[in-house]
Amino acid sequence: MRQRIPAPITLHDAVVEVIVQNKSIGYNPTRFTQMTQGGHANDLLEVCDRLIQRGETLEAVSSQLGNHPDILTLEDLIVHSPRGKEWSLDGSTIEIAKARVETWDIEVGHQRWYRLPSETRPKGRAEMTTRNPLIS
Repeated sequence: MRQRIPAPITLHDAVVEVIVQNKSIGYNPTRFTQMTQGGHANDLLEVCDRLIQRGETLEAVSSQLGNHPDILTLEDLIVHSPRGKEWSLDGSTIEIAKARVETWDIEVGHQRWYRLPSETRPKGRAEMTTRNPLIS
């Protein structure tokens, strides 16, 4: 069953989202948690680039799809989340993430995560401010 993708704002938030969701479905992403230091690694961007580019989480996720087809991955968030492409990840990392998500969706037989077409990148605080109509 397809699920609506979470919309974390930062890469840190995305890592935490993956850890929390994985644990909620009964999978403990120990290696991912250790390598990212639970989202608090000083070099989180580089760690996440490396995790995806070297395929260090690929086997772990692929082996869990049978038991947990709804497992959320960092790759899913990069591809489907409104802000995923804003986290300064390397372009090749984003391309690898896309390919993995497509492969995993094929493996489970359906698209696992989606974003509503009307959903765009959530507005930041500066964009959410409105002009006071009393001040011209």
